[in-house]
Amino acid sequence: MLKMTKTKLQVALDVLSIKDAKQIAEEVIDFVDIIEVGTPLIKKEGIKAVREIKKAFGKYGKLILADMKTMDVGYLEVKIAAKAGADIITIMGAAADKTIEEAIKAKKELGVEIMIDLMNVQNIIERIKWLNTKDVDYILLHIGKDQQIQGISPLEFLKEYRNYIEKSLAVAGGINDKSLIDILEYKPEIVIVGGFIIKSNCPREAAKKLKDIIDKYYKEWV
Repeated sequence: MLKMTKTKLQVALDVLSIKDAKQIAEEVIDFVDIIEVGTPLIKKEGIKAVREIKKAFGKYGKLILADMKTMDVGYLEVKIAAKAGADIITIMGAAADKTIEEAIKAKKELGVEIMIDLMNVQNIIERIKWLNTKDVDYILLHIGKDQQIQGISPLEFLKEYRNYIEKSLAVAGGINDKSLIDILEYKPEIVIVGGFIIKSNCPREAAKKLKDIIDKYYKEWV
């Protein structure tokens, strides 16, 4: 039986301006545990997006994740994100072993956490087993937006790979109020939600709905 720790809700701010990111974060701040500065936002606005989000919302005790999706120069990119205020930085599982090892080196020196994103990894089980032996903090089972269009669900990955993962599990990929309950059955430490919140007419209500589902599930479980 999987150990149950209360699942954290992460909002993915996959928007193109710091202004929009701050507006959404302000609306959902009461219901999320982690604020993700999304890859499109970092590419559009630069690392200052991480700095600005940290300055605005770190004071509320929220963790800030920089979705760097690092594929190379692991040490340098972790350092850049950490210096900007990120608490968690994403590294791609498809990166070279050396890149991940350099990211681990940087995270130890700088006191941050790293999340390994398994999106598009070919030999997932082999990669998970290797990551289980390394000092990484989270393993992310992630269905990308283009894969979601093809109808692929994170539930398929959870069913196939969950039992191999010994690190804290994060899950992302089109999660909404309907799919969240099934996903919680796999006891993830983090669920990452973008579109359901940020594309909602009322991001605050969308985030609250998800948080209520998590709270109810956790109370029933314990």
